[in-house]
Amino acid sequence: MRPFNFLQYPALARQRKSRHRWQTSLAGLVVGLASAWGLLQWGQQALADMQQDRARLQKRLDDITLQQQTHHKQQALQKKWDQQALHLSQVSQQQAIWQVLHRALLQEPNLSSARFLSLQMDPDKFELQGVAPDLERMDGARQRVSRALMEASSRGDVSPAQLGAPVLTLRSLVLSEVRPGDAADHLPQTAGLEFVWQGAWPLIGPWRAPAAQADQPAPGRKGSP
Repeated sequence: MRPFNFLQYPALARQRKSRHRWQTSLAGLVVGLASAWGLLQWGQQALADMQQDRARLQKRLDDITLQQQTHHKQQALQKKWDQQALHLSQVSQQQAIWQVLHRALLQEPNLSSARFLSLQMDPDKFELQGVAPDLERMDGARQRVSRALMEASSRGDVSPAQLGAPVLTLRSLVLSEVRPGDAADHLPQTAGLEFVWQGAWPLIGPWRAPAAQADQPAPGRKGSP
């Protein structure tokens, strides 16, 4: 009698094939889930790394923007200080020239009998009007006053660029009317000369503080919606 092989029984063979397919499908599902979980973890880690890189770049951009703003503020402050220093230097030059000129003019009545009547100041020059007995003494007085200013320039009291050359020039000369003698002004009873001298004067421009500039927002940063 031929032996019966239970392993070749059709129903059992179908069960074995079904079990194999089920195990294979389950193994594929497990592998797929594991791969998806691994991809998800990798994606989350990559996103976290990108966020950290973005945060570092944003911080660096903020630091650069802050440095630029600080640099601009320092430049504006330095410009303000330079303008103040220039203005004070110009004022000091005017005071130095005026002191030298004043001392020289006070000495002239005793040296040349010249009298000074008025002083007109303009932004870049001054004009001095006076009277003298004759041309020789008038010109001698002009040369002495000019020399006093030039000596002050050589000592460093006054900037040579502010004095010009020559220092004092004769702008006008007119024969005046006959004046009576007066012991107080030492002028004899004779016709005099009315003269106008002109000299350079240091120009002082109006000082204005630079306008404050509003801080600019950081580039690349948008407001919150």
